[in-house]
Amino acid sequence: MIQNPYTAVEIICPEETQTSKDQRKEGFMAKRVGIVGAAVTPFKSSWKEKTYYELAQMATREAVKDAQIPIQDVDAAFYGIYNDIFERTAIPEHAIHGLCGMQNKFGIRITTGGATGAYTMSAAHAYLAAGRYKTALVLGVEKATDCFDFSSMSATPEVIKSIGWSGDSFFEQAIGWSASDSYAEVVLGYKDEHPNDLKPEITAAISAQLSQQVRGNKYAQRQFDQVTAEEVLNSRLVAYPFRELEICVYSEGAAALILAEEET
Repeated sequence: MIQNPYTAVEIICPEETQTSKDQRKEGFMAKRVGIVGAAVTPFKSSWKEKTYYELAQMATREAVKDAQIPIQDVDAAFYGIYNDIFERTAIPEHAIHGLCGMQNKFGIRITTGGATGAYTMSAAHAYLAAGRYKTALVLGVEKATDCFDFSSMSATPEVIKSIGWSGDSFFEQAIGWSASDSYAEVVLGYKDEHPNDLKPEITAAISAQLSQQVRGNKYAQRQFDQVTAEEVLNSRLVAYPFRELEICVYSEGAAALILAEEET
C-alpha cells in the first residue's frame, strides 16, 4: 500500500459510456483511481538556466517524493507534451523517458493542443481503471521560448509560427492562423448559440478575480501582476472577443502527478 500523509484525491469520470455499462453487467468493475502525489516547478516566461529535460526531472522527482514512493514503483508514464517544434525534436517524450527513470516501461505521449493536460490525465486514469497498470506518472512539460527568432532577437515571432503549425497548413496557416484565433472561433460559436452569455464585463471580472487569486501561488508566473476589470476592458483587442489582459502568456515549466488504483 502507498503510504501518503495526505488524503488521496479520487478521480471521477462523470459520464459512463455504453462500453462501461456493458462491462458492469458482465461483472467487470472499473477500479477506483486517485492522485497520490503531485508537484509543479515554478512557471516563468523563460527558464534560461534549465533545459526541457531538467524541468521534466524536477517535476517528476518532487511528485514521487510527495507520493513517498521510488520511481521504480511507478508502472507507466503518460506524457502531455503539446508541440514538437518547441522542444526541437519530433518525439520529445523519447529522451525524457529514461531521464525520468522510466526506462523499459510503458510510455505514451498525448498531444491535443490546449487540452493536452486534461486528455493526458484522462488517458492515465483509463489505463489504471481498466487494470492495465497499478501506478502511473502523468507529466506535462514545455519550454516554448527556446524557439528563438534571430532576425528580431525575440522568441515571440518563432513561438507564434510554431503554434501556427497546429492549424491547417494548407489554408489556415497561410492566412495567419494563431492560437488566439483558434480559441476565438470556439467562443464565437458558443456565443452564437448563447447570445446572452459571456458578456465582456463578466469575462473581464473573471480575469481580475483570477489575477487576485494567484497572489498566494509562489509557483505562478504572474504572481504579483494583478489587474482590474476596467483595465481588462480597456486593454487592446487581440482577436475578438479576447483582449490583451485576459489571454494567457507564454510559459515554461513542468507539472507531474502520481496516480494509483485504490488497492495499491
